[in-house]
Amino acid sequence: MALSSTVKESVLLKALNRGPGVTLKSVAKANNIAVSTLGKWLTQRRKTSITSSPRSNTREHWLNHLLNTKDMDDVSLGTYCRKHGIYSHQLTDWKNTLMSHKTNDKAENQALKKLKEENKQLQREIARKDKALAEASALLILKKKANLIWGVDEDDS
Repeated sequence: MALSSTVKESVLLKALNRGPGVTLKSVAKANNIAVSTLGKWLTQRRKTSITSSPRSNTREHWLNHLLNTKDMDDVSLGTYCRKHGIYSHQLTDWKNTLMSHKTNDKAENQALKKLKEENKQLQREIARKDKALAEASALLILKKKANLIWGVDEDDS
């Protein structure tokens, strides 16, 4: 029997806003659902909340979360992260990214694009040379086999 979306949302909110002594298992048991089901729901919720937000990957969004969590202890931080569908390691990554002094992202992206194109071209050249080498070795083997079967080549005598 499928649960309605309002019931599912209510269970998700209970799981996200649970206190420090409450486990996912106890939330699942209290609502008569499997822990794995609750875990899948939470994963889907995190994915949709991160990807559906148009500003989820902006520096302003990162800074907002960093400022909101700067004075939190581990328990409060965990609750905040669950509520907003982010991970604590993301906060660290965002802080490191924001603290680095990369101001020339456009030039860096252009250089990366140029290197990727050069890499593609070199890969194509390697593939072409591999094919030519395989063909040359196949012809050499065929020539040796023909010489063994019919004798020495007339050009060699």
